[in-house]
Amino acid sequence: MRFVHCADLHLDSPFECLSATNPFIAATLREATFKAFENVIDLAIAREADFILIAGDVYDGADRSLRAQLRFRDGLARAAEHGIWSFVVHGNHDPISGWEAGLHFPREVVRFGDSVDVIAFERNGELLAEIHGISYRTRDTRENLALLFRRRSSEVPAIGLLHCNVGRQAGHENYAPCDLNDLYQTGMDYWALGHIHKCLVINQSHPCIAYPGTTQGRSAREVGPHGCYLVELESSGRASNAFVEVDGVRWWNESVDIEGLASLDDLLESMRSRMERLRIDAAGRPSLVRFCLTGHGRVHRILRREDALADILEELRKGERDREDFVWVDALSDSTGNAIELETYRDSPDFIGELMRTIARFRSLPNGADALRELIAKDHGTEYSKVRRWLSEETLLSALDKAEAIALDLLLKEETP
Repeated sequence: MRFVHCADLHLDSPFECLSATNPFIAATLREATFKAFENVIDLAIAREADFILIAGDVYDGADRSLRAQLRFRDGLARAAEHGIWSFVVHGNHDPISGWEAGLHFPREVVRFGDSVDVIAFERNGELLAEIHGISYRTRDTRENLALLFRRRSSEVPAIGLLHCNVGRQAGHENYAPCDLNDLYQTGMDYWALGHIHKCLVINQSHPCIAYPGTTQGRSAREVGPHGCYLVELESSGRASNAFVEVDGVRWWNESVDIEGLASLDDLLESMRSRMERLRIDAAGRPSLVRFCLTGHGRVHRILRREDALADILEELRKGERDREDFVWVDALSDSTGNAIELETYRDSPDFIGELMRTIARFRSLPNGADALRELIAKDHGTEYSKVRRWLSEETLLSALDKAEAIALDLLLKEETP
């Protein structure tokens, strides 16, 4: 058998930066989740898949838009016209208790309810697999749903379709929590999972247990390629899955070091060169990038001028508005510092030296980000609890770099030209 495994479509999900873009780019972003889903259907048709597995969070909310429901139904109908079945479970973002328009789906679309059902999949009268699945009845599903799965037949491969958090993956709510042993004991040959927004193969050998991630990154927290799996499943139950990129728009976070750059023209050339590399890496699809300027150098004084970042941002956007493969600079931040002899100050016995040595110690710790989290939680407990899931190691250390640059500028009483 051959099938497509996707999850977390989040159809009609708003992009984080949508309000800040011009009409052409805004329209492209509004279509991005739908474009990614269309690419999934195109892949299934082109590779003559037997069926498509969709492991939850089809929509972005329980109050799903009519546009999202129509586009989802129409996409599955297009697959059905080519004899491709679809098996769907719903997750925490789109529980089956949410509003629906009562659209008619083709008979080739199977949507699982809030108890585990087992569907026998046949091709030309021959039983090829049994597909087990369950949907969330409500958003806040904390029950270990994996314990409800049990293999029914040993004659054909068994596939589990579930939206869950295996092993308490960080950065995601602990909905339908389970561990690997729970999945092993069910006797499934392939676990088609959803909920984790990055491509992740938990177990490659038998049984294959995998998250395909979102089909479309929706913010700067979901950078790089996004897609689905094309899976080959043998009659013995052995599976091999290949990741296929289907995203319609791609996010990037990039750092540009100003050290050695002598002028604003040098900086612009460096950033435009990076944009062209991203355009190539995106393989024809449009991109959004957030640049963070880092390091110490002569350009820092220019960046400190009023409106400098806004003017640079506008300059970088020129020529991108009318390109289908645009690289749109969504945001530009400055974590640079003046061209100073850092080592001289780092070794000094005064407050500046102590500050720099303290920051350096945080960077050198193997768990430096955790130490920063403890400090933030201690001084800002209530506020921290609201944002802790977004404070990745990369975010914290980047903030530390920026804080150091600002502190040094203030302490050294630098004058802006």
